[in-house]
Amino acid sequence: MSVDGKGAWLQDLGYRFGFRRNTWVECLVTGRGEGWCGAGWTEAEALDDAIEKMFPSYASRTLLQARFGIGQSIEVLEGTPESEVAIDVAVELAADSPSTCEESGASAEESSGSGEIEDTEGVLEAVPVSVPPPRHPAALTRRVLPNEALEELADLERTILTTKNELVFATAERQRLVMLSWIAQARSLGEALPSIDKVGRIVGRIATTLGGYCKSWWPGSVRALQQAATPSDAAAEFEWERPHEFLSWAEVAERADRILNERIEEDEERGYDEYGWADEKASYPPPPDVVSLQTEVRHQLEAHAGPVGEPPSLDRAADRMISAYRSSGILALARKTRWLRRWTTEPMEWGALIGRLRWLSYQGDHRLRALGSVLSPERRGLPWAYVLGVDPNKREKQRARRKLLETLSVGDPGKDPGWPAWLVSAFDHFETRRMARLLGRRAEEIRSIEEDALLGVVDPDQRRRTRSRLKKLKEALADLPLDEESASFELEAELSKVQDITQDEEPTTDPHEALRAKVLSHTKGRRALFVSNRNDPDLKSRLVGELEFEELEWSDGSVRRSEALAEAIRKKRFDLVLLATGFQSHKLDNLLSRACRSSDIPFLRVNRGRPLAVYQAIERSLPSADRCE
Repeated sequence: MSVDGKGAWLQDLGYRFGFRRNTWVECLVTGRGEGWCGAGWTEAEALDDAIEKMFPSYASRTLLQARFGIGQSIEVLEGTPESEVAIDVAVELAADSPSTCEESGASAEESSGSGEIEDTEGVLEAVPVSVPPPRHPAALTRRVLPNEALEELADLERTILTTKNELVFATAERQRLVMLSWIAQARSLGEALPSIDKVGRIVGRIATTLGGYCKSWWPGSVRALQQAATPSDAAAEFEWERPHEFLSWAEVAERADRILNERIEEDEERGYDEYGWADEKASYPPPPDVVSLQTEVRHQLEAHAGPVGEPPSLDRAADRMISAYRSSGILALARKTRWLRRWTTEPMEWGALIGRLRWLSYQGDHRLRALGSVLSPERRGLPWAYVLGVDPNKREKQRARRKLLETLSVGDPGKDPGWPAWLVSAFDHFETRRMARLLGRRAEEIRSIEEDALLGVVDPDQRRRTRSRLKKLKEALADLPLDEESASFELEAELSKVQDITQDEEPTTDPHEALRAKVLSHTKGRRALFVSNRNDPDLKSRLVGELEFEELEWSDGSVRRSEALAEAIRKKRFDLVLLATGFQSHKLDNLLSRACRSSDIPFLRVNRGRPLAVYQAIERSLPSADRCE
């Protein structure tokens, strides 16, 4: 039957159809709340493909074969030409009086004679074969209605927006896989409904958003974000086997998710953290002042490599930066950036910093060869504080030194806190000869102190060291002249070295603790649901303790439990829902997020659920007036 005849038949049933040409021909059939897309090299092939998809079962395709000659999923006997079988089947189905089950059974009995099984050795048996339909770009497209596609795209955009502050911390490889999965999901909906302009616009918007992340974080190329890219292009870029066999974006999304899951499992077995990095232990102790350190890194990097909030400029390439700021300095900035990863409260700025460093490492300059190894996720080694020569307790030590000096200058250490306690503390902050010069005018008091007085205020394992220090201090005092003026000068000079720590200075506020305090009023006494794909009693206990939930229900998020969880959310059993399944479980994500929206319950994505990620997710959900500035 011609295209016009098939089209008229569809229209009689209440369907509309149309064609689009772009190298090959696509046909969209819609109506009665349904939508079907077919493709081929001609309009006839595209329409046939769409009609065939409207008949998903074997039985319906067989009827379709009899009606129009469309569809090839029929059983054939070995050695029988397909065309002959198609004709035979069509004739049989067109007969006015089909055989009943009883008649079929009788004829089968007659044909087999006595019913005994014949010896078929050496005889070629008849084998049922299912002839697959031709495989072309539309053969594996998703079947989805326009309203379903729009809802799924809206869910995807929300996911991208709310998880960017966690994705930024992932390794470059994970970032690329997650973004490939996201854009492939979006494009699979676009290829299923090519004539729906709104779908196309949203897919383009998602590609633009992800492209912005790539330009800031520089994880590497994701060709699928380019409009002209094909599924096989995406597969080839990631070096998947037989990339030419990837003909639909749905296939690409499924493969990206599978590989991401495999990488996460491998990294967990190797002891890497939830973002795929090996240096979690090296991140401790934390920087003494996170905000100041990140500001310092940004200013130094921007001074030589341009604003990190803008695309890198060619006139600020690696050569110019190295000439102005030696490669050793660049490596130090990279190490500080790595150290900040676990502690920063400005994730997007941190992503821009490491993105600019990655860009520098991609320039191919031999002088920056070591930069790649510093940025490598597999780098373990010594703590970053030790590598950078930073004493995380420097400020606390300065305050302790100042207090000791002020007590010596204007107070009476012999009475408060007493010479034994003062000396034991001073031994931790001053060398012996420096103490002797500071204590010159107090020499007689120090010589009169008995050893047992000091040993009584220290731990047993410190007594040997304390005994030795006291002995050396007395010897040093004996060698120095008793000059009160010199001792006063030494004391004032030592005090001037710690003038940056003033008496009225407040201790540096822990940004994490400030964030926790900010969100506590929104979690204290609340009922929360925590959905994770792993059981972690320690994390649960910590979250309950730090956020003071009245109840924290932990669920594995399995398929068996997902519908029950959604129903519990709709019944408002919880005040807050936290999803901690990383960048996986799209179906669970969509199901729970929709249930939360319908019940007006906050739904927060928190990657694997580390406390800082939870604090930040809760803080982002607050009204702007309540957020931390």
